[in-house]
Amino acid sequence: SSWWSSVKASAEGLIASDGITVDTSALNADYQRGKEASMDAAYKLSNLFVMASQEMMSTAADVAASARTMNSKILLKPQASFGVPLELIVKRECGDEDAAAVPVVLESLLSLLEQKLKENGGAALDVTLLTDMPDDELFAKVESFRDMLDVGESVEAIELSSEPIETTAALFKLFLLEMPGPLLTHACYADFVNALLYEGGASCATDVADLMPPVHRAVTKRLLSFLRDCFITSCADLVSATAAEDRVALAVGPWLLRSSFKERQTCMLHVLQVKEATKVLLKHGDYIFRHTCWFLRPWMGVYALRLTSGDKEKEDSDLWSELTVDAPGMEWENKKAKCGSEVDATGWGGIPMRTAD
Repeated sequence: SSWWSSVKASAEGLIASDGITVDTSALNADYQRGKEASMDAAYKLSNLFVMASQEMMSTAADVAASARTMNSKILLKPQASFGVPLELIVKRECGDEDAAAVPVVLESLLSLLEQKLKENGGAALDVTLLTDMPDDELFAKVESFRDMLDVGESVEAIELSSEPIETTAALFKLFLLEMPGPLLTHACYADFVNALLYEGGASCATDVADLMPPVHRAVTKRLLSFLRDCFITSCADLVSATAAEDRVALAVGPWLLRSSFKERQTCMLHVLQVKEATKVLLKHGDYIFRHTCWFLRPWMGVYALRLTSGDKEKEDSDLWSELTVDAPGMEWENKKAKCGSEVDATGWGGIPMRTAD
């Protein structure tokens, strides 16, 4: 405003000194329009700067939080597994953050709980192992075991098998609770909820599962299988199994599905929706998170090949080691690929694939 006023005064002074007669009404109108336009532009520019600064502050906070969760603990404790992103754990254990593997500590805890199921004669484990909070004494013990595991001790070395089942279950829950994010990832939350409840159920959710990091897919499939076998299908009758499924879904849903937007508030508001989505996951987890191979040929695009009915031995094998894809449903002539990975097939010549009935 002051700039426009000074320009106007200077112009009027020059005109008066030269004795020029000018109709200033048009000039005044142009002056007023220019003043209003410049003030409007300054206002909009100011708003843009405010929005940009807020966005930069938000981004900086996200980066700082990410740095804390992704790096600080593993820098202090290189062998840590609790509170560490799954990708960093499998990178340490397998040499590849894209490995479709379950972290050793989590696998050991799940195996130990499954052993307790066998020792219990195959009767379903009590769902309170998932829902009850440990008392102060048990929590102190669990924290002590966690600290030992985080410096590289194994589950066998700390003799966890001699402890009551409540200790192992509490340690298992602590692993999941201390994960930096939900198992199905913040990014896939809305897509999973929509797919599981509104768009097509398990068949639609497979497409969302393909977007997850391989380690998250592997852990999710293993966890859902464990929960189903130990708490639901091993129940004495259908009524008990249905009730157990409801309680398990309510207990573990937030471990799997959480929104990044106002995480705590959203988790409470969507608790019933998450429970219903988790029930679908418990029923169809093996189907949704089955293994997928991606093959890349630049001139043919990207497409997925699924192992639809592989033999049991192959399903139980180390899925990250190289294996020959020769399961019923497709056959590759002496070609190998890593499950869950992208493979450059440029030099493979023709596509030697035969689709079975």
